[in-house]
Amino acid sequence: MSDLPWFRFYPSDWLGGTRGMKASEAGIYITLIATMYEREVPLPEDIGRLARLCGASQSSFKATLQMLVMEGKIERVNGGLWNKRVGREVETRTEKVSVARQNANHRWSSAGGKDQQKQGTKNADASKPQCQTNASQRPETRDQKKEKIVRKSKPTYPEDFEEFWNRWQHPSGENNNKWPTHTPKAAYSQWKQLTPDDRKRAFDGIVQYQSACLKAGHDPAHAFRYLRDRAFENFEPQAPPQKLIEVFPGTDEHAAWTTYFRQNDKPWMAKPGPMNVVSSFPKREEVIQ
Repeated sequence: MSDLPWFRFYPSDWLGGTRGMKASEAGIYITLIATMYEREVPLPEDIGRLARLCGASQSSFKATLQMLVMEGKIERVNGGLWNKRVGREVETRTEKVSVARQNANHRWSSAGGKDQQKQGTKNADASKPQCQTNASQRPETRDQKKEKIVRKSKPTYPEDFEEFWNRWQHPSGENNNKWPTHTPKAAYSQWKQLTPDDRKRAFDGIVQYQSACLKAGHDPAHAFRYLRDRAFENFEPQAPPQKLIEVFPGTDEHAAWTTYFRQNDKPWMAKPGPMNVVSSFPKREEVIQ
Protein backbone atom coordinates (compact mmCIF):
# COMPACT_ATOMS: atom_id res chain seq x y z
CA MET A 1 0.00 0.00 0.00
CA SER A 2 1.32 3.48 -0.87
CA ASP A 3 2.63 5.80 1.84
CA LEU A 4 1.33 8.78 -0.14
CA PRO A 5 -2.38 9.50 0.49
CA TRP A 6 -2.87 11.81 -2.52
CA PHE A 7 -2.70 12.01 -6.29
CA ARG A 8 -3.20 14.79 -8.84
CA PHE A 9 -6.76 15.06 -10.18
CA TYR A 10 -7.83 17.15 -13.18
CA PRO A 11 -11.64 17.71 -13.26
CA SER A 12 -11.75 18.70 -16.94
CA ASP A 13 -9.87 15.55 -18.01
CA TRP A 14 -12.13 13.36 -15.87
CA LEU A 15 -15.38 14.91 -17.12
CA GLY A 16 -14.22 14.66 -20.73
CA GLY A 17 -13.09 11.05 -20.33
CA THR A 18 -16.31 9.87 -18.64
CA ARG A 19 -18.82 11.86 -20.68
CA GLY A 20 -21.56 9.51 -21.83
CA MET A 21 -20.89 6.90 -19.11
CA LYS A 22 -23.65 5.70 -16.84
CA ALA A 23 -23.36 6.56 -13.14
CA SER A 24 -22.56 2.93 -12.26
CA GLU A 25 -19.84 2.76 -14.94
CA ALA A 26 -18.19 5.98 -13.77
CA GLY A 27 -18.35 4.72 -10.15
CA ILE A 28 -16.61 1.45 -11.02
CA TYR A 29 -14.02 3.32 -13.08
CA ILE A 30 -13.03 5.80 -10.32
CA THR A 31 -12.91 3.02 -7.72
CA LEU A 32 -10.48 1.01 -9.86
CA ILE A 33 -8.34 4.10 -10.53
CA ALA A 34 -8.21 5.07 -6.84
CA THR A 35 -7.25 1.50 -5.88
CA MET A 36 -4.42 1.52 -8.44
CA TYR A 37 -3.09 4.77 -6.98
CA GLU A 38 -3.29 3.32 -3.49
CA ARG A 39 -1.46 0.08 -4.32
CA GLU A 40 0.80 1.41 -7.10
CA VAL A 41 0.72 -1.98 -8.86
CA PRO A 42 -1.65 -3.65 -11.38
CA LEU A 43 -4.78 -5.09 -9.75
CA PRO A 44 -5.19 -8.88 -9.99
CA GLU A 45 -8.15 -9.60 -12.25
CA ASP A 46 -10.30 -11.29 -9.61
CA ILE A 47 -13.82 -10.46 -10.84
CA GLY A 48 -15.58 -11.46 -7.63
CA ARG A 49 -13.30 -9.49 -5.32
CA LEU A 50 -13.17 -6.40 -7.56
CA ALA A 51 -16.95 -6.44 -8.01
CA ARG A 52 -17.38 -6.40 -4.21
CA LEU A 53 -14.78 -3.65 -3.95
CA CYS A 54 -16.77 -1.51 -6.40
CA GLY A 55 -20.14 -2.39 -4.84
CA ALA A 56 -21.46 -3.94 -8.05
CA SER A 57 -22.76 -7.32 -9.17
CA GLN A 58 -20.37 -9.56 -11.07
CA SER A 59 -22.38 -9.30 -14.29
CA SER A 60 -22.48 -5.50 -14.10
CA PHE A 61 -18.78 -5.34 -13.28
CA LYS A 62 -17.84 -7.65 -16.16
CA ALA A 63 -19.81 -5.55 -18.66
CA THR A 64 -18.28 -2.31 -17.41
CA LEU A 65 -14.76 -3.76 -17.38
CA GLN A 66 -15.18 -4.95 -20.97
CA MET A 67 -16.26 -1.44 -21.99
CA LEU A 68 -13.31 0.19 -20.18
CA VAL A 69 -10.84 -2.20 -21.81
CA MET A 70 -12.38 -1.70 -25.26
CA GLU A 71 -12.10 2.10 -24.92
CA GLY A 72 -8.49 1.87 -23.76
CA LYS A 73 -9.11 3.30 -20.30
CA ILE A 74 -8.04 0.06 -18.57
CA GLU A 75 -5.49 -2.38 -19.95
CA ARG A 76 -4.43 -5.89 -19.01
CA VAL A 77 -0.77 -6.06 -17.98
CA ASN A 78 0.84 -9.32 -16.81
CA GLY A 79 -2.47 -10.77 -15.69
CA GLY A 80 -3.54 -7.57 -13.91
CA LEU A 81 -5.53 -4.41 -14.60
CA TRP A 82 -3.66 -1.14 -15.02
CA ASN A 83 -3.99 2.41 -16.29
CA LYS A 84 -1.13 4.11 -18.16
CA ARG A 85 -1.82 7.54 -16.68
CA VAL A 86 -1.77 6.10 -13.18
CA GLY A 87 1.68 4.68 -13.95
CA ARG A 88 2.98 8.06 -15.11
CA GLU A 89 1.48 9.92 -12.16
CA VAL A 90 2.89 7.43 -9.64
CA GLU A 91 6.38 7.87 -11.11
CA THR A 92 6.06 11.66 -11.02
CA ARG A 93 4.74 11.61 -7.46
CA THR A 94 7.53 9.32 -6.26
CA GLU A 95 10.17 11.49 -7.93
CA LYS A 96 8.85 14.67 -6.29
CA VAL A 97 8.77 13.06 -2.85
CA SER A 98 12.31 11.79 -3.31
CA VAL A 99 13.58 15.26 -4.27
CA ALA A 100 11.79 16.84 -1.32
CA ARG A 101 13.30 14.28 1.04
CA GLN A 102 16.80 14.95 -0.29
CA ASN A 103 16.35 18.71 0.14
CA ALA A 104 15.14 18.24 3.70
CA ASN A 105 18.13 16.05 4.54
CA HIS A 106 20.43 18.68 3.05
CA ARG A 107 18.91 21.42 5.22
CA TRP A 108 19.27 19.32 8.34
CA SER A 109 22.87 18.43 7.58
CA SER A 110 23.80 22.08 6.88
CA ALA A 111 22.37 23.20 10.25
CA GLY A 112 25.04 21.39 12.33
CA GLY A 113 27.69 22.99 14.57
CA LYS A 114 31.19 24.19 13.80
CA ASP A 115 32.67 20.74 14.23
CA GLN A 116 30.35 19.45 11.55
CA GLN A 117 31.31 22.36 9.33
CA LYS A 118 35.04 21.63 9.85
CA GLN A 119 34.46 17.97 9.15
CA GLY A 120 32.52 18.94 6.06
CA THR A 121 35.45 21.06 4.90
CA LYS A 122 37.85 18.16 5.31
CA ASN A 123 35.50 15.89 3.41
CA ALA A 124 35.18 18.47 0.68
CA ASP A 125 38.95 18.75 0.33
CA ALA A 126 39.30 14.99 0.22
CA SER A 127 36.64 14.70 -2.49
CA LYS A 128 38.15 17.34 -4.83
CA PRO A 129 39.91 14.84 -7.08
CA GLN A 130 36.69 12.87 -7.46
CA CYS A 131 34.67 16.03 -8.07
CA GLN A 132 37.10 17.17 -10.73
CA THR A 133 36.79 13.81 -12.43
CA ASN A 134 32.97 13.97 -12.34
CA ALA A 135 33.00 17.56 -13.62
CA SER A 136 34.82 16.47 -16.74
CA GLN A 137 32.05 14.02 -17.55
CA ARG A 138 29.19 15.27 -19.68
CA PRO A 139 25.86 14.91 -17.84
CA GLU A 140 23.21 12.77 -19.41
CA THR A 141 20.24 14.76 -20.62
CA ARG A 142 16.62 13.94 -19.83
CA ASP A 143 15.89 13.11 -23.44
CA GLN A 144 18.73 10.56 -23.47
CA LYS A 145 17.23 8.79 -20.51
CA LYS A 146 13.86 8.33 -22.13
CA GLU A 147 13.18 5.08 -23.88
CA LYS A 148 12.44 5.17 -27.57
CA ILE A 149 8.75 5.22 -28.24
CA VAL A 150 7.61 2.77 -30.89
CA ARG A 151 4.65 4.27 -32.69
CA LYS A 152 2.10 1.85 -34.01
CA SER A 153 0.73 2.33 -37.47
CA LYS A 154 -2.80 3.72 -37.70
CA PRO A 155 -5.35 0.89 -38.04
CA THR A 156 -7.37 0.69 -41.23
CA TYR A 157 -11.11 -0.08 -41.41
CA PRO A 158 -13.52 -1.16 -44.16
CA GLU A 159 -14.99 1.53 -46.37
CA ASP A 160 -18.51 1.28 -44.95
CA PHE A 161 -17.24 1.81 -41.39
CA GLU A 162 -15.04 4.72 -42.49
CA GLU A 163 -18.15 6.39 -43.93
CA PHE A 164 -20.05 5.74 -40.71
CA TRP A 165 -17.22 7.10 -38.56
CA ASN A 166 -16.83 10.21 -40.71
CA ARG A 167 -20.57 10.90 -40.47
CA TRP A 168 -20.48 10.28 -36.70
CA GLN A 169 -17.73 12.87 -36.22
CA HIS A 170 -19.08 15.36 -38.75
CA PRO A 171 -22.90 14.92 -38.85
CA SER A 172 -23.42 18.20 -40.72
CA GLY A 173 -20.13 18.19 -42.64
CA GLU A 174 -18.42 20.69 -40.30
CA ASN A 175 -15.34 20.06 -38.16
CA ASN A 176 -16.82 21.80 -35.13
CA ASN A 177 -19.23 18.87 -34.67
CA LYS A 178 -16.45 16.36 -33.99
CA TRP A 179 -16.44 14.67 -30.59
CA PRO A 180 -12.67 14.58 -29.75
CA THR A 181 -12.82 12.05 -26.89
CA HIS A 182 -14.12 9.24 -29.09
CA THR A 183 -12.01 6.58 -30.80
CA PRO A 184 -13.12 4.19 -33.59
CA LYS A 185 -11.63 0.97 -32.18
CA ALA A 186 -14.43 0.14 -29.74
CA ALA A 187 -17.14 1.24 -32.18
CA TYR A 188 -15.77 -1.03 -34.92
CA SER A 189 -16.01 -4.05 -32.61
CA GLN A 190 -19.79 -3.50 -32.49
CA TRP A 191 -20.06 -2.53 -36.16
CA LYS A 192 -18.73 -5.94 -37.21
CA GLN A 193 -21.62 -7.65 -35.39
CA LEU A 194 -24.34 -5.76 -37.31
CA THR A 195 -26.08 -7.02 -40.42
CA PRO A 196 -25.82 -4.94 -43.61
CA ASP A 197 -29.38 -3.65 -43.07
CA ASP A 198 -28.62 -2.63 -39.49
CA ARG A 199 -25.45 -0.87 -40.62
CA LYS A 200 -27.46 1.21 -43.06
CA ARG A 201 -30.02 2.03 -40.36
CA ALA A 202 -27.22 3.01 -37.96
CA PHE A 203 -25.67 5.28 -40.59
CA ASP A 204 -28.99 6.92 -41.51
CA GLY A 205 -29.95 7.56 -37.86
CA ILE A 206 -26.80 9.46 -36.80
CA VAL A 207 -27.98 12.99 -37.52
CA GLN A 208 -31.34 12.62 -35.76
CA TYR A 209 -29.74 10.87 -32.78
CA GLN A 210 -27.07 13.51 -32.20
CA SER A 211 -29.54 16.34 -32.73
CA ALA A 212 -31.87 14.82 -30.12
CA CYS A 213 -29.00 14.52 -27.62
CA LEU A 214 -27.96 18.14 -28.07
CA LYS A 215 -31.56 19.34 -27.71
CA ALA A 216 -31.72 17.39 -24.44
CA GLY A 217 -28.69 19.30 -23.17
CA HIS A 218 -25.97 16.64 -23.28
CA ASP A 219 -23.38 15.33 -25.72
CA PRO A 220 -24.07 12.10 -27.62
CA ALA A 221 -22.73 8.89 -26.08
CA HIS A 222 -19.76 7.05 -27.53
CA ALA A 223 -20.46 5.44 -30.91
CA PHE A 224 -19.70 2.11 -29.19
CA ARG A 225 -22.84 2.50 -27.04
CA TYR A 226 -24.87 3.87 -29.94
CA LEU A 227 -24.27 0.61 -31.81
CA ARG A 228 -24.24 -1.76 -28.83
CA ASP A 229 -27.56 -0.45 -27.44
CA ARG A 230 -29.05 -0.18 -30.96
CA ALA A 231 -30.03 3.43 -30.27
CA PHE A 232 -30.39 3.98 -34.01
CA GLU A 233 -33.66 2.04 -33.94
CA ASN A 234 -35.31 5.03 -32.26
CA PHE A 235 -33.92 7.57 -34.72
CA GLU A 236 -34.59 6.17 -38.19
CA PRO A 237 -35.25 8.75 -40.94
CA GLN A 238 -38.94 9.58 -41.24
CA ALA A 239 -40.79 9.26 -44.52
CA PRO A 240 -41.80 12.58 -46.10
CA PRO A 241 -45.39 13.67 -45.40
CA GLN A 242 -47.97 12.27 -47.77
CA LYS A 243 -49.73 14.68 -50.05
CA LEU A 244 -53.49 14.32 -50.52
CA ILE A 245 -55.00 14.99 -53.93
CA GLU A 246 -58.70 15.82 -54.27
CA VAL A 247 -60.33 14.06 -57.24
CA PHE A 248 -63.74 15.29 -58.43
CA PRO A 249 -66.58 13.23 -60.03
CA GLY A 250 -67.05 13.35 -63.77
CA THR A 251 -63.31 13.32 -64.48
CA ASP A 252 -61.31 10.52 -66.08
CA GLU A 253 -59.13 10.31 -62.94
CA HIS A 254 -62.18 9.84 -60.69
CA ALA A 255 -63.38 6.99 -62.92
CA ALA A 256 -59.90 5.41 -62.90
CA TRP A 257 -59.68 5.51 -59.07
CA THR A 258 -63.19 4.07 -58.77
CA THR A 259 -62.22 1.13 -60.99
CA TYR A 260 -58.94 0.64 -59.11
CA PHE A 261 -60.61 0.49 -55.70
CA ARG A 262 -63.27 -1.99 -56.84
CA GLN A 263 -60.70 -4.27 -58.47
CA ASN A 264 -58.57 -4.29 -55.31
CA ASP A 265 -61.44 -5.16 -52.94
CA LYS A 266 -61.76 -1.61 -51.58
CA PRO A 267 -65.25 -0.63 -52.76
CA TRP A 268 -65.83 1.60 -49.69
CA MET A 269 -63.14 3.96 -51.01
CA ALA A 270 -64.95 4.41 -54.36
CA LYS A 271 -67.17 7.38 -53.41
CA PRO A 272 -69.66 9.10 -55.74
CA GLY A 273 -68.45 12.49 -54.46
CA PRO A 274 -64.94 14.00 -54.33
CA MET A 275 -62.11 11.63 -53.27
CA ASN A 276 -58.96 12.40 -51.30
CA VAL A 277 -56.19 10.07 -52.50
CA VAL A 278 -52.55 9.86 -51.44
CA SER A 279 -50.20 10.88 -54.22
CA SER A 280 -47.56 8.26 -53.41
CA PHE A 281 -49.63 5.11 -52.75
CA PRO A 282 -50.36 3.60 -55.10
CA LYS A 283 -48.36 5.52 -57.67
CA ARG A 284 -50.74 7.89 -59.24
CA GLU A 285 -49.45 7.46 -62.75
CA GLU A 286 -50.05 3.70 -62.55
CA VAL A 287 -53.74 4.27 -61.83
CA ILE A 288 -54.57 7.03 -64.23
CA GLN A 289 -52.51 5.85 -67.22
